[in-house]
Amino acid sequence: MPFQVTGWSGTGIVAAAAYHVVAARTDGSLWGWGLNFNGCLGNPATLDNLVPTPSPVVGQSGATAVAAAEGFTLALRSDGTLWGFGFNTEGQLGSGLPVYATRPIPSQLY
Repeated sequence: MPFQVTGWSGTGIVAAAAYHVVAARTDGSLWGWGLNFNGCLGNPATLDNLVPTPSPVVGQSGATAVAAAEGFTLALRSDGTLWGFGFNTEGQLGSGLPVYATRPIPSQLY
């Protein structure tokens, strides 16, 4: 049976992956919940822990699009910049970081 995510309203965009969900509210703020595997929720305070309710992504605003995959997240902001966070197993963050580097805090990619 469907149920409402605790305390959530104003969703503009939602992206779900294997173990986490990231959503942008209509005000452009970015939130995540689920397993913060290697920082895919963009919150180093909960690194590799379960986050059962929506938690803000560190330093993100103006989100217009979001994509999530197993262990990482990408967010496009209204200023045209692309941000990524989480696990970089195959270089998918496009950050120039070494493969398998973890980026638990959002970093600008382009």
